[in-house]
Amino acid sequence: MVSRHEELMKALGDDDFDPNLLSDPNYVDTILKGDEEIAKILKKNEMTSQSPKTSYSHRFTQDRPEDPSSNKEKLESLLQGDRSTQQVPIETVDPLDLIHKKELEDASKTEKILTNSLDVKRQYTASKLPVIKFEELTLVSKKIAPTAGYSTGLPTALTASKHLIVVGNTHGIMMSFSHDGQELKSMRPGKENFGAVTCIDITEDEQYAIAGYHLGQVALWDLRSGNCIKASNNFHKSPILSIKFWKKVKTYAISADATGKVNLLEYGKSFLSTKVNAHTLFTNEIGVCVTIEVLYSDPYLPHPCDQATIIAIGSMNFVVIYSIEPELNCIFRMARPDNVVLGAVPCVSWKVAIGPDDEQPTDPILAIAWGQKIVLYKLRLPTKEGIQISGFLDMDTEIKSLIWLSHDMLFVMGNSREIRIANTKGFSRREKEPSRNAILEDTYVNRDLAIQAYIRDESGKERYTFHNSVKAFERVVFILGNRQFHKGRLLNWKECIETLTSKGEWLDVLSLGLDVYQGKGKKLYGVPSNKNELRKSLEKVITDYVKLGTVSWEFKISNSIEFCIGIEAFELLFNQLFDFFVGQGTQQENQRFFMDTLEPFILNHYIKSIPISVLGKIIAYYINMQKPDTVEKILLNLDPTTIDPRQVIPVCEEYNLLTAYIFINTNSTLQSFVNPLKKIYKTLTKQEDPKSKRYFAYKLIWYLRLCLKGETFPSGKILNDIWGKVIIGVIGWLLKRKHLQTLIDIDAPTTLNVLWMAFSEKFPSNLLSQKRDNNITHREILDRLEQVCLPNSPTFQHFTLFIAKAASINQSIISKQICVKTAKYLMQPLQARRPQAAIPMTSSIDNYLTVTSLNEGSEFQLNTEYTIEEKGSLILKMLKTCGELTSDEIDDLFRVAVNSPYIEVLVYLQELKKEYANCLSAFIHSEKIEIKRKVFDWLADAFAKLNESELEVLKTRVMDWLNILVEIDSDRTAKIVRDWFSNEQQNIIHKLDSAPQLQMKYLGELVKGSAKDTLDHNLIIQYIRLLCELQPDQVLEFLMVREDYSLDDALDICMNYKVADAAAFLHERLGSVRDALDIMLELVHKKQTSLLNKISSKDHVSDTSIQELNKDFDEAIKLCMRSSKREDAVDMEEHWFSLLNKALVSYKQFLPYFKNHQKLEIMVQSSIKEILDNMMDIVDFDKIIAHIVTNFGDIPFRYFKENIVGVLSRYSYQKNIVRKATNLLNNDIRNMTQELLLLRSKGVCSKDFTCSYCGLTIQSEDLLKGHDEKLLLFICGHTYHGRCSKRRECEACRKEENRKGKFMSATAAQSRNK
Repeated sequence: MVSRHEELMKALGDDDFDPNLLSDPNYVDTILKGDEEIAKILKKNEMTSQSPKTSYSHRFTQDRPEDPSSNKEKLESLLQGDRSTQQVPIETVDPLDLIHKKELEDASKTEKILTNSLDVKRQYTASKLPVIKFEELTLVSKKIAPTAGYSTGLPTALTASKHLIVVGNTHGIMMSFSHDGQELKSMRPGKENFGAVTCIDITEDEQYAIAGYHLGQVALWDLRSGNCIKASNNFHKSPILSIKFWKKVKTYAISADATGKVNLLEYGKSFLSTKVNAHTLFTNEIGVCVTIEVLYSDPYLPHPCDQATIIAIGSMNFVVIYSIEPELNCIFRMARPDNVVLGAVPCVSWKVAIGPDDEQPTDPILAIAWGQKIVLYKLRLPTKEGIQISGFLDMDTEIKSLIWLSHDMLFVMGNSREIRIANTKGFSRREKEPSRNAILEDTYVNRDLAIQAYIRDESGKERYTFHNSVKAFERVVFILGNRQFHKGRLLNWKECIETLTSKGEWLDVLSLGLDVYQGKGKKLYGVPSNKNELRKSLEKVITDYVKLGTVSWEFKISNSIEFCIGIEAFELLFNQLFDFFVGQGTQQENQRFFMDTLEPFILNHYIKSIPISVLGKIIAYYINMQKPDTVEKILLNLDPTTIDPRQVIPVCEEYNLLTAYIFINTNSTLQSFVNPLKKIYKTLTKQEDPKSKRYFAYKLIWYLRLCLKGETFPSGKILNDIWGKVIIGVIGWLLKRKHLQTLIDIDAPTTLNVLWMAFSEKFPSNLLSQKRDNNITHREILDRLEQVCLPNSPTFQHFTLFIAKAASINQSIISKQICVKTAKYLMQPLQARRPQAAIPMTSSIDNYLTVTSLNEGSEFQLNTEYTIEEKGSLILKMLKTCGELTSDEIDDLFRVAVNSPYIEVLVYLQELKKEYANCLSAFIHSEKIEIKRKVFDWLADAFAKLNESELEVLKTRVMDWLNILVEIDSDRTAKIVRDWFSNEQQNIIHKLDSAPQLQMKYLGELVKGSAKDTLDHNLIIQYIRLLCELQPDQVLEFLMVREDYSLDDALDICMNYKVADAAAFLHERLGSVRDALDIMLELVHKKQTSLLNKISSKDHVSDTSIQELNKDFDEAIKLCMRSSKREDAVDMEEHWFSLLNKALVSYKQFLPYFKNHQKLEIMVQSSIKEILDNMMDIVDFDKIIAHIVTNFGDIPFRYFKENIVGVLSRYSYQKNIVRKATNLLNNDIRNMTQELLLLRSKGVCSKDFTCSYCGLTIQSEDLLKGHDEKLLLFICGHTYHGRCSKRRECEACRKEENRKGKFMSATAAQSRNK
């Protein structure tokens, strides 16, 4: 009978191919998937489902075949696991990981396409959706625009409140309107001429207005009557540019004029009239103030800043933030940025708003636009420390107006009257970073705006502003033109939906609704923060949509499902729309389309819960459609806590939905972990095909692994309270009857690998270590395994490894006899084992099973297979912890170990037999260098614990094998010798005479590990000799770091071996600089001659050879520099001139070749320059020039002109430095002399003429009359009688110095007096 393997090889054919392709896992997968011929061969073994109700078979996927070439001999050896082709273990995969991967993939695999037509539509809808809607208020336009024959003046200023609009004009007249354009009042200034209205503000209650005028008047108006309450021109003499109520009431206001004066105004009642007081805040200290904005508190968003009254003032030079109450205080001051042009006018606006990093409005934000940049400043606290920059936005034109329309929308008007709506969430977080689609709309409304041009820049050019031409209240903006008046309204989400609904654009309505709910509608305003409230509004939209008669059922169903899922309206979808769709139209067709649309949403995790009644209908539908697999996928993607186990468990049992059965039992309220084991095992026992049997065995083991790890499929965790019971339950089930035997027979390594988790994982291991009632222990598991894995059975080798691992963790659970038996088995030669086959890397459990089924006569080498080193470590640890071994047991183990590769085990047994010399031999004759290196640790331990006689024997063997030890690791060997052979170093070195390389290596480690002056001088000299002979380039480095050697002896050796650099170094240390320099110059000469020969023979001249010559020149220069401080001047000149001669001679010799070797010319030039630079500090400059002219005058000056010019420049520079230093010293001396003369000629006076010694008054009459009385007046101001001061020094000051502790100065003064 032809085997499956032979059939496969026959089907693959005999065509030639590249054998290297078989090392590619993907190529092997391709072969194993097979072509049509392979499919025919495997067809008889494929499991086909006769009926979903009774099918217990695993269904394998059949992909479309490819037709690769193959080499049947190579493939045959690969599939059979031929050791001749498998010298190196191939990395393999764990079948349990492949099972897990397959289960995760199958849980979400579907042929149905996820419809997202609304998602595609959303991009289009968002792009065309308007943000703000403008309209002209014609009634206002007619009032403000002059008509023919009748002049009402031109409009000049505007303000707006919740219900009112107030416009002022050039005649000083103000008109109030409602928001729909109806005129309410006209306010005229009376007989007085105020000039044009320049700025206006309204109180919060809309009963009063305050206006500033061109001639400097400030007027308070009653909007109800239209009367002027109080007008004053005492506070400003120039046009008022900005005026505001700063407490929302008429009592307090702030005004700023064109001269930069800012006043705080306070209105009050007098006996018969209204009085007004003013306090000047600025008088042009910050420049002309063009705008004032007050931070008003938001009752819905309380903030710490509400306790203060805060204003922002924008001037031509600064933007400042002031706290007016509770005390006047400057919080923030920002100067005009350097990148902003002179004359640019700042714009400021306050709002409790949202920055780029915010989700909700929490803090007041001051938006400042200056030039072409907008910066957001967040005010966390009303202090200087409470301000931080929140965002940036760069524009392409100068900004003339900036106003908050909502928490995240800014109205921006540019220099050309263009209007842009900016979303602050799209601002960049850092300066110069690009913004993220911050501009939502860009439009024009009216180019003919009413402007104000009361200010000029530093060049005298007029600068116009829109600060009083554009105003906003909440989300409504008003724009004042010379002839037209426009009102713009920020659209809210409901208005957009209503507009689209009225047009019948239902797809746009639904896509817009999704944007609103998911927070992606950046263009929309007024979206409620309460999701439930928003969902109810949107549910009404979809309810209206499904009732339409103009849309097909197919579109209704798909769009409704997508919309309901997007707004999380699952209750509406399943409790109302499901029955509606199924009950309308063609019922069966609607149900099919509903299920087909719903399925991919469930499998892609959009839906996690389905009502029980609806879930029952869905299950019934797919069962009737003969699709139980789809039922399983749906169940796996739902929240298990929402599933009724009583409803779905019978279906899973009837149709053998094993994964869903696991999912429901372990994740729902059922919490039964043993039932899935029973169900999978029952399915396993019914399989007849080996491939199918192996698959279900892996699935059972995979489930066991989940339980031991404390996990549930697909990503859950077992509750800590029940995890222990779960472990006891599943392991208890596994140990009963034939469960364990079955799994071990199918795949012992995989089964034991999972069972090992009960020993290695912390929680299971601790649990099974405790002896309690009804508790399984580690010993019971091992006893059961011993019954299953019998000696001489194919599984016994895996069992022995399991025992060894268990012993390494806890030896007490395993007897000594079992440990010895296990060790002997594991150390048997590999030839006695059953052949193994390596499984190539594959990403599919189907391919894995195909390969294993073709190799039923072999075992499989998994990635858990141990290396020889790992096995040896396990065996050694087991033997060390199993208890004291008898001599017979040691001999039995030794007989096996001596023929095994486990060197450390062999050494341990030889130690027990006290054959220490053999231990050493075993280490050093090992084939692996890693094992050889372990001999040093073993020697260190052995030397420390052996008795004297044993130690001597071992030391003798060490001496015998010294050459090999040095070769293994000279450093460790030297340490051993220093520690244990301190008196035998000469003998050891003598033993290495026949191997000078090893001798040098050993001496090097010995010298390196010894402190200075502690090592025998002869050893150091011998090491130097070996270095000169074998590694001459290392000699100088060694000599420079050591000093404990004879300089003469070392010099003789270096001269004998002609190690020039080392010899020069030693000559220098001996004080013979001339000899050192001669050696260096001789070295330069040799390399110079070698270079000339190469150049003349036209050989290649490497950069390295040029660099080496340059390095020799540098070393010679350094030698001369070092010796310049200790050598005689005449000798030093001789040294420097010798070096200069060598460099110039080199220049002459290389001169003809410089044209073709530019790097050589650069090197020689740089060497000459460096020599000359250093010579100037030591040798007279004239001598240098004379020497060059006399000895090298034949070299044309142009060839080293740069060097000489450089030296001359430096010489001239040094002379200038000396001359300037001398001048500075002379100036200092002159100035100090002048100060001293002034001090000496300075007049001195005293406050009184009382003798500081006797205390009597000095009579000026006696002095004038020429009596013998003399007066001594000291520079300190003290006076004395001539008779009272004999020392000609101030006695009072001397005593004060003594009292303060200035003993040195006082003592010195006394000594001078004496």
